[in-house]
Amino acid sequence: MKGIMYDSKFEKISAPYLQRFSCIRCSDTLTATFKDKKGDSFKAKADFYHPTTGLFIELKCSKLNSKTSKASADKAIARQLNWRNGILETVDELNCSWSNSIYKQAIVQKKLTRNNFIIVFDLLPNYEEATRLLKAGLVWCDLKSLPSYLAFLQFQKAGITVFTFRLCYTDNEIEHVLYPAT
Repeated sequence: MKGIMYDSKFEKISAPYLQRFSCIRCSDTLTATFKDKKGDSFKAKADFYHPTTGLFIELKCSKLNSKTSKASADKAIARQLNWRNGILETVDELNCSWSNSIYKQAIVQKKLTRNNFIIVFDLLPNYEEATRLLKAGLVWCDLKSLPSYLAFLQFQKAGITVFTFRLCYTDNEIEHVLYPAT
């Protein structure tokens, strides 16, 4: 893993685990172009790729922010840079950047589909965040559940339609269930 550049500490520490499942690091942006709610085009880059399933994986270790467009995120970043005298802190990037926006991730997943792009959190989001993700139309899992999601996709590609992927929260407040796409 020497010489590989990662965008975050979480990506770096997750890499050996993901490599056990044949995931490879993405270094280029996705070929697709996306449009935000204002019609502005943007590109996206996933963190890892699983060649067997064709799944792009976007790792997240924090709550996604609510920036609704690339322009609004850019303005928020500029405000923070001004307020912090040109030094952006990690918390600013998480709270303001377009790359950490729930709406950006939903746009990318909607175009690529849940079979080709998924958000993977370090830990399952809490009930409030999980509800917000569901309302945005996002499909996600945590790092520990990713191997099961990869198996779900492999079964689906093999034509097995009786399998479901289920994330059950220990407090039983929410259940995130996926059925094979028809």
